[in-house]
Amino acid sequence: MTDSTRREQEDKQLEQWLLKLDSGDLADAEYERMNRWLAKSPENRDRFAALSVVWYGSALVESTAPSIGQVQRRRPSRTAALALAACLILGFGVFWIVGSRPAGDIEVPNGQVYARVLSDGSEISVQPGSVLDIEITPDRRQLTLRSGAIHIDAAEEPNRPLQVSTPDAQVTVVGTRFGVAIEQNSTLIGVQSGLVDVQVKGGQRERLTPGQAARANPSGLSLLPLPATAYSWKDGQIVLEGEILAEALDTIARYSARRTLVLRSLPEESVNAVVAIDSADEAIDALARDYELSVIRPPGFTIIF
Repeated sequence: MTDSTRREQEDKQLEQWLLKLDSGDLADAEYERMNRWLAKSPENRDRFAALSVVWYGSALVESTAPSIGQVQRRRPSRTAALALAACLILGFGVFWIVGSRPAGDIEVPNGQVYARVLSDGSEISVQPGSVLDIEITPDRRQLTLRSGAIHIDAAEEPNRPLQVSTPDAQVTVVGTRFGVAIEQNSTLIGVQSGLVDVQVKGGQRERLTPGQAARANPSGLSLLPLPATAYSWKDGQIVLEGEILAEALDTIARYSARRTLVLRSLPEESVNAVVAIDSADEAIDALARDYELSVIRPPGFTIIF
């Protein structure tokens, strides 16, 4: 039996144990067998703790306990996986969820790029994990980006300029190709053709020309050159150029159909890579191997620990 086959069988067994713990049907013999398996190695306790977070919202055994940590013989209170706490401190570090977002008219799931032609003829491509509101009326064209990123080829209408709002800025165009991305503490706007007016919520205004970008935050606007790979995701590629490992995983995870959970602190290492967006899970596995991380995939999730 290969190591990968053995691990697959053990993961299925873990899911069965957790299912029976949840239902209260775990027999005495299975309970003892489970705790003997946990006692074999810290790695076994790591895997059980990671999987139990998805099932119950907290680890049922501390992975780094100095002595053998047995699972309590009780029926845990199961909580929905999507309502997991955003930050949970365990023996093995920090737990965080990739991809939580607000609600909107268009909510693009992870794992796909959303493309659409609007009623005014403008073409939009929306990054996975993004949330967007659209309002097209005879008098105005308004897009509100609540999270994520969008690329727009705007139809030219001088009397009805297209406006894009984010928490940091208001972008106004007549006809142009440009992109808007909400980052952690700012909004990034980049122009490929045409002219774009950007105004920070505080009042500062700049006009961007092709090849220019601007970063908007509560402190104002800063101009910078538009990276050549800024919109590579629109063409099926993720280009990572010096992002730290946590940011790289966050970016790649948007293109996976699975919800990604990270159960440990990560090294402050930079990542340079080009990844096909339809190979996101394989890219996560490759990074995990490079940085000696463990990955398990119960249904619907990727768990990194």
